[in-house]
Amino acid sequence: MIDEIARPRVGVVIPGGVDEWEAAVAARVLTLALLDRLPRARVSVLVSGGAAPAPSALDCGRPWRRLVAADRRDHDALIVAGAETTVPGRSGCPVVRVPGELRDVVRAAAHAGGEELRRNRRETLRLLGWSGELPEHAGVDEWIAAAGDGQRDDWSRPVVAAIAEGARDPDGGAALRALDGAARAALDCWRGRGSPGAAADMRGARRTASQYAALRVEIRMLEREVEAAEQRAAARDAEMRLVLGSRTWRYTERLRSAYHSTRGRLHR
Repeated sequence: MIDEIARPRVGVVIPGGVDEWEAAVAARVLTLALLDRLPRARVSVLVSGGAAPAPSALDCGRPWRRLVAADRRDHDALIVAGAETTVPGRSGCPVVRVPGELRDVVRAAAHAGGEELRRNRRETLRLLGWSGELPEHAGVDEWIAAAGDGQRDDWSRPVVAAIAEGARDPDGGAALRALDGAARAALDCWRGRGSPGAAADMRGARRTASQYAALRVEIRMLEREVEAAEQRAAARDAEMRLVLGSRTWRYTERLRSAYHSTRGRLHR
Protein backbone atom coordinates (compact mmCIF):
# COMPACT_ATOMS: atom_id res chain seq x y z
CA MET A 1 0.00 0.00 0.00
CA ILE A 2 1.40 3.42 -0.95
CA ASP A 3 2.26 5.73 1.93
CA GLU A 4 -0.06 8.70 1.43
CA ILE A 5 2.36 11.25 2.91
CA ALA A 6 5.57 9.83 1.43
CA ARG A 7 7.47 12.24 -0.80
CA PRO A 8 10.77 10.53 -1.55
CA ARG A 9 13.30 12.22 -3.80
CA VAL A 10 14.00 10.04 -6.81
CA GLY A 11 16.46 10.72 -9.60
CA VAL A 12 15.94 9.33 -13.10
CA VAL A 13 19.40 8.91 -14.61
CA ILE A 14 19.82 8.78 -18.38
CA PRO A 15 23.07 8.60 -20.36
CA GLY A 16 24.51 11.64 -22.06
CA GLY A 17 25.59 11.77 -25.65
CA VAL A 18 22.63 9.82 -27.04
CA ASP A 19 19.82 10.78 -29.39
CA GLU A 20 17.93 13.62 -27.71
CA TRP A 21 14.52 12.26 -28.64
CA GLU A 22 15.36 8.81 -27.34
CA ALA A 23 16.66 10.29 -24.09
CA ALA A 24 13.59 12.54 -23.73
CA VAL A 25 11.12 9.71 -24.23
CA ALA A 26 13.01 7.41 -21.85
CA ALA A 27 13.12 10.11 -19.18
CA ARG A 28 9.39 10.77 -19.59
CA VAL A 29 8.54 7.07 -19.42
CA LEU A 30 10.47 6.50 -16.19
CA THR A 31 9.10 9.68 -14.60
CA LEU A 32 5.46 8.85 -15.32
CA ALA A 33 5.87 5.18 -14.41
CA LEU A 34 7.37 6.14 -11.07
CA LEU A 35 4.61 8.66 -10.36
CA ASP A 36 2.10 5.89 -11.08
CA ARG A 37 3.60 4.04 -8.11
CA LEU A 38 4.51 6.98 -5.85
CA PRO A 39 2.18 9.85 -6.81
CA ARG A 40 3.84 12.38 -4.49
CA ALA A 41 7.45 11.54 -5.27
CA ARG A 42 9.75 14.42 -6.21
CA VAL A 43 11.37 13.31 -9.46
CA SER A 44 14.36 14.90 -11.14
CA VAL A 45 16.01 13.89 -14.41
CA LEU A 46 19.79 13.58 -14.23
CA VAL A 47 22.26 13.12 -17.08
CA SER A 48 25.34 10.95 -16.63
CA GLY A 49 28.40 11.16 -18.85
CA GLY A 50 27.71 14.46 -20.51
CA ALA A 51 26.36 17.94 -20.09
CA ALA A 52 22.64 18.35 -19.54
CA PRO A 53 20.81 19.68 -22.59
CA ALA A 54 19.33 23.17 -22.61
CA PRO A 55 15.68 23.44 -21.48
CA SER A 56 13.26 22.73 -24.31
CA ALA A 57 9.91 21.14 -25.08
CA LEU A 58 11.62 17.78 -24.77
CA ASP A 59 12.06 18.04 -20.99
CA CYS A 60 8.27 18.36 -20.38
CA GLY A 61 8.81 21.16 -17.91
CA ARG A 62 11.33 19.19 -15.82
CA PRO A 63 14.74 20.58 -16.82
CA TRP A 64 17.53 18.01 -16.70
CA ARG A 65 20.86 18.56 -14.98
CA ARG A 66 24.17 16.79 -14.75
CA LEU A 67 24.48 13.90 -12.24
CA VAL A 68 27.01 14.49 -9.43
CA ALA A 69 28.22 12.34 -6.55
CA ALA A 70 26.17 14.34 -4.03
CA ASP A 71 22.99 13.06 -5.68
CA ARG A 72 23.56 9.71 -4.00
CA ARG A 73 23.20 11.50 -0.67
CA ASP A 74 20.39 13.86 -1.62
CA HIS A 75 18.03 11.28 -3.17
CA ASP A 76 16.19 8.28 -1.79
CA ALA A 77 16.74 6.25 -4.96
CA LEU A 78 18.32 6.58 -8.38
CA ILE A 79 16.71 4.84 -11.35
CA VAL A 80 19.33 4.27 -14.02
CA ALA A 81 18.56 3.63 -17.69
CA GLY A 82 21.19 2.26 -20.06
CA ALA A 83 23.50 -0.66 -19.33
CA GLU A 84 26.65 1.47 -19.60
CA THR A 85 25.38 4.46 -17.62
CA THR A 86 27.66 5.17 -14.66
CA VAL A 87 26.72 6.58 -11.26
CA PRO A 88 29.41 8.35 -9.20
CA GLY A 89 29.72 7.75 -5.49
CA ARG A 90 29.94 4.56 -3.47
CA SER A 91 27.47 5.20 -0.67
CA GLY A 92 24.09 6.75 -0.23
CA CYS A 93 20.71 5.90 -1.70
CA PRO A 94 19.99 2.64 -3.54
CA VAL A 95 20.62 2.49 -7.27
CA VAL A 96 18.08 0.55 -9.34
CA ARG A 97 19.06 -0.27 -12.90
CA VAL A 98 16.38 -0.71 -15.52
CA PRO A 99 17.18 -3.84 -17.54
CA GLY A 100 18.10 -3.52 -21.20
CA GLU A 101 19.14 -0.52 -23.22
CA LEU A 102 17.61 2.91 -23.50
CA ARG A 103 15.60 1.72 -26.51
CA ASP A 104 13.89 -0.88 -24.26
CA VAL A 105 12.63 1.92 -22.02
CA VAL A 106 11.37 3.82 -25.07
CA ARG A 107 9.31 0.80 -26.12
CA ALA A 108 7.36 1.07 -22.86
CA ALA A 109 6.22 4.63 -23.60
CA ALA A 110 2.67 3.73 -24.60
CA HIS A 111 2.08 2.03 -21.22
CA ALA A 112 3.39 4.67 -18.78
CA GLY A 113 1.25 7.26 -17.05
CA GLY A 114 -2.05 5.47 -16.59
CA GLU A 115 -5.02 5.05 -18.89
CA GLU A 116 -6.58 8.41 -17.99
CA LEU A 117 -3.44 10.31 -19.02
CA ARG A 118 -3.18 8.37 -22.27
CA ARG A 119 -6.85 9.07 -23.03
CA ASN A 120 -6.31 12.78 -22.37
CA ARG A 121 -3.34 12.77 -24.73
CA ARG A 122 -5.41 11.24 -27.51
CA GLU A 123 -8.23 13.71 -26.94
CA THR A 124 -5.74 16.57 -27.10
CA LEU A 125 -4.48 15.36 -30.47
CA ARG A 126 -8.05 15.11 -31.72
CA LEU A 127 -8.99 18.60 -30.54
CA LEU A 128 -5.88 20.11 -32.10
CA GLY A 129 -6.48 18.26 -35.33
CA TRP A 130 -3.06 16.62 -35.13
CA SER A 131 -3.74 13.31 -36.85
CA GLY A 132 -1.11 11.54 -38.95
CA GLU A 133 1.67 14.15 -39.26
CA LEU A 134 2.64 16.16 -36.11
CA PRO A 135 4.15 19.66 -36.23
CA GLU A 136 7.78 20.01 -35.28
CA HIS A 137 6.90 21.95 -32.14
CA ALA A 138 4.86 19.05 -30.74
CA GLY A 139 6.17 17.81 -27.40
CA VAL A 140 7.21 14.37 -26.24
CA ASP A 141 3.77 13.53 -24.84
CA GLU A 142 2.09 14.25 -28.17
CA TRP A 143 4.58 12.08 -30.07
CA ILE A 144 4.10 9.25 -27.61
CA ALA A 145 0.31 9.49 -27.94
CA ALA A 146 0.38 9.57 -31.74
CA ALA A 147 2.85 6.70 -32.10
CA GLY A 148 1.23 4.57 -29.40
CA ASP A 149 -2.22 5.03 -30.91
CA GLY A 150 -1.04 4.20 -34.43
CA GLN A 151 -1.69 7.73 -35.71
CA ARG A 152 1.90 8.33 -36.77
CA ASP A 153 2.92 6.62 -40.02
CA ASP A 154 6.16 8.54 -40.70
CA TRP A 155 9.00 6.59 -39.13
CA SER A 156 11.71 9.15 -39.90
CA ARG A 157 12.64 9.02 -36.23
CA PRO A 158 13.57 5.51 -34.99
CA VAL A 159 12.27 6.44 -31.56
CA VAL A 160 8.73 6.76 -32.96
CA ALA A 161 8.93 3.29 -34.47
CA ALA A 162 10.11 1.93 -31.11
CA ILE A 163 7.12 3.49 -29.34
CA ALA A 164 4.69 1.99 -31.85
CA GLU A 165 6.37 -1.39 -31.57
CA GLY A 166 6.21 -1.34 -27.78
CA ALA A 167 2.52 -0.38 -27.81
CA ARG A 168 1.76 -3.92 -28.93
CA ASP A 169 3.38 -5.33 -25.77
CA PRO A 170 0.57 -6.07 -23.27
CA ASP A 171 2.34 -4.73 -20.14
CA GLY A 172 5.26 -2.60 -21.23
CA GLY A 173 7.89 -5.24 -20.60
CA ALA A 174 10.67 -5.54 -18.04
CA ALA A 175 11.44 -1.82 -18.01
CA LEU A 176 8.19 -0.97 -16.24
CA ARG A 177 8.27 -4.03 -13.99
CA ALA A 178 11.62 -2.84 -12.65
CA LEU A 179 9.90 0.33 -11.41
CA ASP A 180 8.02 -1.67 -8.77
CA GLY A 181 11.29 -2.51 -7.04
CA ALA A 182 12.56 1.04 -7.49
CA ALA A 183 9.46 2.48 -5.82
CA ARG A 184 9.82 0.10 -2.87
CA ALA A 185 13.52 0.94 -2.51
CA ALA A 186 12.82 4.68 -2.54
CA LEU A 187 10.05 4.33 0.03
CA ASP A 188 12.18 2.16 2.32
CA CYS A 189 15.06 4.64 2.15
CA TRP A 190 12.72 7.57 2.81
CA ARG A 191 11.26 5.82 5.85
CA GLY A 192 14.62 4.67 7.11
CA ARG A 193 16.55 7.94 7.07
CA GLY A 194 14.06 10.60 6.10
CA SER A 195 14.68 12.34 2.84
CA PRO A 196 15.59 16.04 2.56
CA GLY A 197 12.41 17.95 3.26
CA ALA A 198 10.61 14.93 4.67
CA ALA A 199 10.14 16.55 8.08
CA ALA A 200 8.40 19.53 6.50
CA ASP A 201 6.04 17.22 4.67
CA MET A 202 4.86 15.87 8.03
CA ARG A 203 3.33 19.22 8.93
CA GLY A 204 0.18 18.41 7.04
CA ALA A 205 -0.20 15.13 8.88
CA ARG A 206 0.44 16.78 12.25
CA ARG A 207 -2.05 19.55 11.45
CA THR A 208 -4.67 16.96 10.53
CA ALA A 209 -3.95 15.00 13.71
CA SER A 210 -4.30 18.17 15.83
CA GLN A 211 -7.58 19.07 14.18
CA TYR A 212 -8.84 15.54 14.73
CA ALA A 213 -7.84 15.67 18.43
CA ALA A 214 -9.59 19.03 18.90
CA LEU A 215 -12.68 17.68 17.19
CA ARG A 216 -12.69 14.65 19.49
CA VAL A 217 -12.50 16.95 22.55
CA GLU A 218 -15.42 19.01 21.29
CA ILE A 219 -17.44 15.88 20.53
CA ARG A 220 -16.73 14.54 24.03
CA MET A 221 -17.91 17.83 25.60
CA LEU A 222 -21.14 17.61 23.64
CA GLU A 223 -21.54 13.98 24.65
CA ARG A 224 -21.19 14.93 28.33
CA GLU A 225 -23.81 17.66 27.92
CA VAL A 226 -26.19 15.17 26.32
CA GLU A 227 -25.53 12.67 29.10
CA ALA A 228 -26.24 15.32 31.76
CA ALA A 229 -29.48 16.34 30.02
CA GLU A 230 -30.56 12.72 29.79
CA GLN A 231 -29.85 12.24 33.50
CA ARG A 232 -31.91 15.32 34.40
CA ALA A 233 -34.76 14.13 32.21
CA ALA A 234 -34.62 10.68 33.80
CA ALA A 235 -34.71 12.22 37.30
CA ARG A 236 -37.73 14.32 36.38
CA ASP A 237 -39.47 11.29 34.92
CA ALA A 238 -38.83 9.40 38.13
CA GLU A 239 -40.23 12.29 40.18
CA MET A 240 -43.29 12.45 37.94
CA ARG A 241 -43.90 8.74 38.30
CA LEU A 242 -43.73 9.11 42.08
CA VAL A 243 -46.25 11.95 41.97
CA LEU A 244 -48.62 10.09 39.64
CA GLY A 245 -48.44 7.01 41.81
CA SER A 246 -49.08 8.81 45.11
CA ARG A 247 -52.32 8.75 47.10
CA THR A 248 -52.58 12.51 47.01
CA TRP A 249 -52.71 12.48 43.20
CA ARG A 250 -55.43 9.85 43.20
CA TYR A 251 -57.48 11.55 45.95
CA THR A 252 -57.42 14.96 44.24
CA GLU A 253 -58.40 13.68 40.79
CA ARG A 254 -62.06 14.91 41.08
CA LEU A 255 -60.95 18.32 42.33
CA ARG A 256 -58.49 18.70 39.47
CA SER A 257 -61.15 17.71 36.92
CA ALA A 258 -63.59 20.28 38.33
CA TYR A 259 -60.86 22.95 38.27
CA HIS A 260 -60.04 22.32 34.59
CA SER A 261 -63.72 22.25 33.68
CA THR A 262 -64.29 25.63 35.38
CA ARG A 263 -61.32 27.22 33.62
CA GLY A 264 -62.61 25.93 30.32
CA ARG A 265 -66.02 27.56 30.82
CA LEU A 266 -64.53 30.86 31.92
CA HIS A 267 -62.26 31.02 28.91
CA ARG A 268 -65.20 30.50 26.58
